[in-house]
Amino acid sequence: MDINYSTGFVRIRQWLKDDPGLDFDIDETGDYFRVVLMRAADIPGRAADIYRTSTGQVPGKMVILEFCRQPRSVREIMAVSGMKHRETFMNNYLHPMIREGVLSLTIPDKPRSPKQRYVITENGRKALEQKARND
Repeated sequence: MDINYSTGFVRIRQWLKDDPGLDFDIDETGDYFRVVLMRAADIPGRAADIYRTSTGQVPGKMVILEFCRQPRSVREIMAVSGMKHRETFMNNYLHPMIREGVLSLTIPDKPRSPKQRYVITENGRKALEQKARND
């Protein structure tokens, strides 16, 4: 289907091109149309890039993963990512990456230890390798 609509569709296509985790379909019925956005994980044969960051304000999760090949403190990771607010960094980046299984704690029994460090997991290494193959 070759679609040549106004600038809204051009913007949607550009936006989706920048986000490989989404795809879209246009359903035309008479005088109406419907745009259906789909996550790549919901499309058969296509996997989502769950480690991609959606903001340009920080270097991204892949930079953090690369940096954490060696055990690193929160302060060190925040410095490399350019983040200054610890709570925001922990809630929006570090904790989700731990839940995703791409980072782990060096002292899992003592998550608040001042000696706590974070290090990449095997899943994190695989994500880096996949990103390197795709680039």
